[in-house]
Amino acid sequence: MEFNKARNIIGLRVLSDNVIWLLVKDKSVVVVDPSVHEPVIRYINENNFHLEAILQTHHHSDHIGGTKSLIEKWPNVNVLFIGDTLFSGGCGRIFEGTYQQMYSSLERIKSLPKNTLIYCAHEYTKGNILWALNLKPKDQDIKNKLSEVEKKLSLNELTIPFLLDEEMKINLFLRAKNLEEFTFLRANKDLWV
Repeated sequence: MEFNKARNIIGLRVLSDNVIWLLVKDKSVVVVDPSVHEPVIRYINENNFHLEAILQTHHHSDHIGGTKSLIEKWPNVNVLFIGDTLFSGGCGRIFEGTYQQMYSSLERIKSLPKNTLIYCAHEYTKGNILWALNLKPKDQDIKNKLSEVEKKLSLNELTIPFLLDEEMKINLFLRAKNLEEFTFLRANKDLWV
């Protein structure tokens, strides 16, 4: 299923909670996290586009599953790796690296212009917001975000991308004042069900 989030940015919902982002300029496309290849190839072929590059946020199969087939179809495509760090209402787990590295990465993201649109590759927003409300049940910004998220999901819309400015109001990881607070939150989220 295709979602037009902007004239030149297309989201393809795949698997259970993944989104493949396609950045289109003229007839060139950059694909972000092609977890599967079929919808990407179909979209590119139907629109007579050229695959310019593939951006991989990390090496998990639900982010790279379609990459090999795309490279076979377009052998000269550039493949780049970036970081899968921030989700709406949450942040990446610490599978590799350290808490300090993740906290530092989030601090760098916070320094971006507040009108920056963040495109992540998972639709984790509702679960992340429910977790945040569990810790901060009286937080009105988080309550409002949950209402917004539930409305969008009921209409089969994506809750991503999101504005950094809005995210800084509801994302407890971005609101963490120091490494110790961040580490506590990340450990708590890892245990939350």
